[in-house]
Formats: sequence, structure tokens, C-alpha cells
Amino acid sequence: MAYDIIIDNKNNKLNSVLENRILENSSLEILVHNFTLYAYAKMRDTLHRLKSAKILIEDDEYLLDKFEKKNEAMQFMLTSEGLDISNVLQQKFIVRDCSEWLKNKVQIKVTNKKDYIRGCLYQIFNEDGSNFTTVGTSSFNKWGLGLSSDRVYLNVEITDKKQKEDLSCWFNSLWNDD
Repeated sequence: MAYDIIIDNKNNKLNSVLENRILENSSLEILVHNFTLYAYAKMRDTLHRLKSAKILIEDDEYLLDKFEKKNEAMQFMLTSEGLDISNVLQQKFIVRDCSEWLKNKVQIKVTNKKDYIRGCLYQIFNEDGSNFTTVGTSSFNKWGLGLSSDRVYLNVEITDKKQKEDLSCWFNSLWNDD
């Protein structure tokens, strides 16, 4: 397997690689175990540059209308000074913003097969013909993207054209496998 970069979320972080590789009007294909609201919020500006995205996911616990249900319990925080509600409006904005982004630019498929996805794939297709493929263990969450430094993940960016094409075909076969 030919690769240029090892992305371990210590020396090279996946969020930085994605931010540098995703251009205006890029397309993105992702195969991940989960996709969290926190990761969306941190990657929002980059994700909004996309023309379209496909997300093949195993765990839909954090998607769409479930954001609201999950965040109802997390909107308030008990601190030494009492109840802190300072981020309620920000959370509501992020939930609405992510929901709109998902509805307008993203196709989502959920596998409905428990423990089906164990590796992760990120494919970026740019209008200028450049494309980038990363394979490894990083889901779209704070640990997988390297936004939290307490875990190490192993990912590599594939540079071989044939391998990138093979991975694209593989993703499409999973996408089309109902």
C-alpha cells in the first residue's frame, strides 16, 4: 500500500488533513462507525465548503432528530456557582445548522448491522481532479479527528491511484448493498 502520510492524531491530526484537503465544492465520501455533533461543530466551516457528501454509518444514535433528544439533557451544566445555561443557544444553533447541512448536502445510509464497520474511510474528490483517500480507525468524533489528545488512532493517506480507485469501488459496493 502506497502512502505519504501517517495520521496518528498526535503528529498529524485527521481534522487538519481534512481541512487542508477539502476545497470549495469538493465531494466527500465517509465510511465511519459514528458521526457526532461535537465533531460537526469543530469541522463546520470545512464541511460547509462541500458540494455534497455521502456518509455510510453504523451508529445513527447521534444523527438528525436524535441530536435534539440527546442535547436536551446536556444543555444545562451544574457548576459551583449554580446552573450554567450559557451554551444553550449555541447548542440549538449547532443542532439546527447541522440538521440543515445534513438535509441539504448529505446522503446518509445506516447499515443496521451491529459491529459491521470496524475500519474508516474518508475520500475527498475536488473539482480540479485531485482526490485524497484516507483509511484507518478514525470515526467522525472528537477522538477520531484528533480534537482530543487522549487517544491515538492510526490512519494513512493512500497515494496510489489504483488503490484509491479500488477503495472508491469498494465504498460504492457497500453503499449500494441494501
